[in-house]
Formats: sequence, structure tokens, C-alpha cells
Amino acid sequence: MQSGFIIAVAAFFAFVLLIYMPLTYLSLYLKDRKGRTFAQEHNAIKFYVKTNNVGGHLSVLGINGKKPVIHRNMKLYGYYLSPGKNIIQVQYQYQPVLPNFLRKILGLTYEYGIKQYRLEAEELTITVKPKTEYILYYDHSKDDYAFEEVSQL
Repeated sequence: MQSGFIIAVAAFFAFVLLIYMPLTYLSLYLKDRKGRTFAQEHNAIKFYVKTNNVGGHLSVLGINGKKPVIHRNMKLYGYYLSPGKNIIQVQYQYQPVLPNFLRKILGLTYEYGIKQYRLEAEELTITVKPKTEYILYYDHSKDDYAFEEVSQL
């Protein structure tokens, strides 16, 4: 019985090492190659998406009416833009997060105490300069989207 377990564990690790991991890396490489090709052909710049808090998520639905080309950084993810005027379709979703014990103490439930805010998809028209990087985020104090040039990330 113990040898059957060892064989099953060895087969699992062999599957992960020989099939799953190479296919995952190949998929990431092909997506990254697509982004680099797009960046070279269009002289594209990068813009990053930043979330201000734990409960918020900013989605980029499209750029200039097309599916966005994604790039990844170690800390942030973002998209490529062509220099000049661009139209970005974005949507922001926010749900305040409270720990379970705090919700129980305050007597809050998901139906009554915690709301989920989902803003309608909007189109932002922006103009970008070549060889610069930008960051896009939702500014809660202004209740609007912010798109700013960044010097260093």
C-alpha cells in the first residue's frame, strides 16, 4: 500500500514537472512575445494599473475598441498604448473589506452592512507621449479616474 502511494506522488510530480510547468511557461512566453512585438511595431508605451485598496479592482475592457495587449512587471501589471490619442474603456469595482470577527461584533451582514460598488464602464480619452510610462487608478477623493505620468515605479 505504501509503494502505491509513493508511485502516485511520483506520477503527480512527474506530470507537474514534465507537462504542466513547460506548458505554463510556453503560454507566458508567447503572451510576452505578442506584447513585445506590439511594442516594437507601434512604438508603444506602457501604462500600469494601480489599485488603491484591498477591496478595489480596476478593469481595462478595451483600448481603441480592441482587446488590450497586456504586459507584466514583477510588482504591477499593465497594458501597451500607441503614442498619441487613445480611448480606454475602464470599469471600477469596490467592496469595502472587513474581517469576519469585526462584522460579527458590529452585527453586519453582506445584505445590509457591506455594499459592493460597481461603476458603469466608461471611456477615457487620453493623449500619451512616446518613451514615457503612465499609471491609471481610481481616485476615491475625487471620485474619478486618474491617469498620470510616472518618473519611476
